[in-house]
Amino acid sequence: MDRLWNVLLALSLIVFAVTLVSSAWIGDDAYITLRTVDNFVNGRGLTWNLAERVQVYTHPLWMFLLTAFYAVSHEAYYTTLFVCIALTMATVLLLAFRIAVSRAVAVFLVASLTLSKSFVDFSTSGLENPLTHFILVVWFVVYFSGNASVRKLFLLSFVTSCAALNRLDTAFLLLPLYTLAVFDHASVLKGHRFKGIAVIAAGFMPLVLWELFSTFYYGFPLPNTFYAKLNTGIPQGDLVQSGAVYLLQSAYFDPLVPLLIGCALAVTIWDRSKFNLAVSLGIILYVIYILRIGGDFMAGRFLTAPYLCALVIIGRSDLLLARPKLLWVWPALLVVGLVSPSAPIYGTRSLQCESTGSFTMDVSDERGCFYNDTGLLKQQKGSPTVPNHGWPRLGLIARTDASPISIMGGIGMFGYFAGPAEYVVDLNALANPLLARLPVPEGKIWRIGHFERLIPGGYLETLLSGQNRICDEGLAQYYDRLSLITRGRLADPERLEAIWQINTGHFDGLLHAYEAIATTDQALLCNAQAVTDIPFAGGSTLRGYAISSNEAGPGDQLVVTLYWQGTPAIKNPLHSFVHIRNSQPDGPLNPRTGSEIWAQDEHIEPGGRLTIDFWPPQVYADPFVLTLPDDTPPGDYFVEAGWLDMETGEQLAPSEEALSPPLRELWHSVLLPSISVR
Repeated sequence: MDRLWNVLLALSLIVFAVTLVSSAWIGDDAYITLRTVDNFVNGRGLTWNLAERVQVYTHPLWMFLLTAFYAVSHEAYYTTLFVCIALTMATVLLLAFRIAVSRAVAVFLVASLTLSKSFVDFSTSGLENPLTHFILVVWFVVYFSGNASVRKLFLLSFVTSCAALNRLDTAFLLLPLYTLAVFDHASVLKGHRFKGIAVIAAGFMPLVLWELFSTFYYGFPLPNTFYAKLNTGIPQGDLVQSGAVYLLQSAYFDPLVPLLIGCALAVTIWDRSKFNLAVSLGIILYVIYILRIGGDFMAGRFLTAPYLCALVIIGRSDLLLARPKLLWVWPALLVVGLVSPSAPIYGTRSLQCESTGSFTMDVSDERGCFYNDTGLLKQQKGSPTVPNHGWPRLGLIARTDASPISIMGGIGMFGYFAGPAEYVVDLNALANPLLARLPVPEGKIWRIGHFERLIPGGYLETLLSGQNRICDEGLAQYYDRLSLITRGRLADPERLEAIWQINTGHFDGLLHAYEAIATTDQALLCNAQAVTDIPFAGGSTLRGYAISSNEAGPGDQLVVTLYWQGTPAIKNPLHSFVHIRNSQPDGPLNPRTGSEIWAQDEHIEPGGRLTIDFWPPQVYADPFVLTLPDDTPPGDYFVEAGWLDMETGEQLAPSEEALSPPLRELWHSVLLPSISVR
């Protein structure tokens, strides 16, 4: 009989491995970390945008692990998937051979993982889940190995520290277990209290050292994502409701997860062992935490760790031996996984970016959104980028264009492929230290994990010019202190003082004062050379403009900033554009284009957002960086601005009644004041 179960276990492991590899993919968020990895390996520090030190990743240990392999391969996609797959297989083998009480139970555990969409999906993806899974199983292996000893307490402390270093909120899962482990070692440490404290402190030293380093290097003990996602100003009740929807949606995609977690809790009630009680309490604490933070937009992502802990309870239980009549329960549970249309063993036929017949579109099948472009088995030879997604191609375009700044909502693949020289303004604030500390405007629609901020007036101008041009005086003062922390010399005493002050809330009043006037003209148009009110038919209203200089020479760059205000009437995505056009009669044509246009720039997402997503109260700064060719003839040139509807190919007409000198209309565009080329 043992031989039969060994054969079945081997087959189940093969099926799991095949399912894992065939499902392998990478999500956009993974490339947020990979941009930091690339900068670090190439000597640019632990930075994301080179100009400032900001911790954009929530998983330092995962980042360092990827760094070790990336330093050898200098390749992101296949290297990341290799690390994910290797860790996941190690986790499953440990679970089967070191945790399960028998080969029969091991088969059940491996089958439960194979049929779980959540576990398989996020055992690759490039996120930290595979390392979290591995650390958790190692913790259990250490816990079950041998009697209590000083060495064992040190190892449990060290592994707990690594779990928190990989993802801090894993502490909710392990806190009850670790507390139990400390009490288990009370007899060993009896009369040696200081020795016990020293052992625990030594075990937690990796986490302590990281927090000290993070506070010194980045200026903050927690990652920027913490401030971006938990400093939103959104009512707690709304977040709890979002968290409940997340749990329901995750259960819709992967019903095996809640069923087996429920079974683990039932096993705990049945045997009431201290170990199972501690594991179950950790699962409950973690689920409460998920509810409080509003869940996530990736269905199942946050449930893989508690699911694995639930399987450990089941795998260590002797309930099957004590109650043979309950044997039918376990095959019945696996049948639930088999009949689930989203089970990963069925390949890609059930993948969908947004679910149908479910609770909300805000929680998505993330692998369904990306697999066709980033799946391991979907990569095409000869593609300009790996993965074969559109965002890397946009990043490569940004790498070569004149503008040093891009404004994006999805920053991962774009940021990695745009290269280190491109400063990417993250509208969701994960990678932006200033926006992360601003609340989501009241009344603005948000999606969990995507808390889009409004860019303060003058902030883009500040980034382009290198001078603080933020319109609101209080916010400008706050930015001075913040930029000293993120951009100043590490050991500058003034910087160290600013770190203390900003972390103890010394400057919070400046942020609170800013909230009241965040969407007024005074707070958004202070850098405009002229304030206007020119509506475009079916488009936005031009509220103002600024031109960096009215004189230039061949090869010079001009920065033209347009200030747009959206209207609810916008239906199609529009492109804004600026042209430098020869205004001289019979003037020479551009030999490269055969037209009088000598420089041009257009924005698919003006001000960082599609025009159909413009929030009407907000004024969006839309900066264009144009380079005059070296062979530009001297003379006067028009600066032409307007809108293009890409669906119809037509330009939108500005209101003639709203135009007044020095502004004029040229066809369906506005002529701003001319510039002279010397």
